[in-house]
Amino acid sequence: MDAGVVGRFHGFIFRTVWGAVVSAGVGLGILGLAVAQPAAKAGREVTLSAQSVPLSTSQPALDQVGALRFLGGLWLQSEDPGFGGLSGLVVSEAAGALRILAVTDQGEKLTARVALEEGRLKRLESATLEPLLSPSGVAIAGKALGDAESLTRLPDGRILVGFERRHRIWAYGPDLTSPVTTFATPEALQRAPSNGGLESLASWPDGRILAITEHLERAGRTMAAFLWTGGVWTEVEWKPSEEGFEPADATVAPNGDLLVLERYFSALPPMRLRSRIIRVKGESVKAGARLEGEVMAELTAPLTSENFECISAFVNKQGKTQIVLASDNNFNTIQRTLLLWFETAPEPIRPGA
Repeated sequence: MDAGVVGRFHGFIFRTVWGAVVSAGVGLGILGLAVAQPAAKAGREVTLSAQSVPLSTSQPALDQVGALRFLGGLWLQSEDPGFGGLSGLVVSEAAGALRILAVTDQGEKLTARVALEEGRLKRLESATLEPLLSPSGVAIAGKALGDAESLTRLPDGRILVGFERRHRIWAYGPDLTSPVTTFATPEALQRAPSNGGLESLASWPDGRILAITEHLERAGRTMAAFLWTGGVWTEVEWKPSEEGFEPADATVAPNGDLLVLERYFSALPPMRLRSRIIRVKGESVKAGARLEGEVMAELTAPLTSENFECISAFVNKQGKTQIVLASDNNFNTIQRTLLLWFETAPEPIRPGA
């Protein structure tokens, strides 16, 4: 096994195993967390280098996986030590410009403009990093307070951010700006493991908000999830597509369907890292539901694979649904920050149809 694969394995194990051990000591109370809080970096511009990556390392010309057509991928790097750890993503198009808004699990927000050429992903421009603020207006940073893992834009323009370790949801103004307010958090979420809380937030134009936990299991090995409707949280369940897969992020497609990004990692030979996009009919997302769906696409070797933790979907000015994935490199030099761009492909014509 090559050094790159071994390194990624070590990085992933550090996060999922040793990270869990370390986070077990986080129950320190507010004073202890304040002492552990590192100084937040000031907002700044960052220079990103972008290296093109194919959909498949063995078939560079391959441009479709499942129900998705590949429109380019980038390996993003920066000398700024705060770049990386992408854990939540919103991509939007306004006034002819594509913009990325993301959060890191060290309490910062990334903004950038997307440059496409002939409809394909080429680079990110005008990138900035800036610390997220607390409701009191103080910049946050580090894992204890800044472990942002999910975000979603509400119909009124506000953006919800879900945090782990100190499980909570905060509501920000457009573009993750002030004012910052606390948002009602499901009471049962406090039972979630420190490093297994809200990996996924998704919202609908009708006001529904779905929150899916990563490691709060219910009977039958489903994951605890919560649906905001009518001004209250009700309990629902997420059923993984297969044993070993965990929800890593979610978004709502333009047609109202729920898209859940799942992740699977096996340290046993043959070691595998797999990501799936699961589509769930939007009308099935209601109080008390056991949510499950169909696999739209799966990324695993020899297709480009990484620790994908972000998914966003939107309609471009040509009326086509775009789906964007981003990976969390865990702030190490062995894993990569990848941005993959797709659009939904036409359904294949079945024989006899």
